Amino acid sequence: MRIKTITNEMGDNLDKSIKEIGSTIDSAIKKVGSKIDAGIKEV
Repeated sequence: MRIKTITNEMGDNLDKSIKEIGSTIDSAIKKVGSKIDAGIKEV
């Protein structure tokens, strides 16, 4: 049972890491997208 608990914790931590990376990438894409939009409007 102890091994299962450790595995679940590792899974939860991995899931959190993936979500954090995903939201970081998502916000970066949005920033780049808004900069591109601003650039297009200026031209």
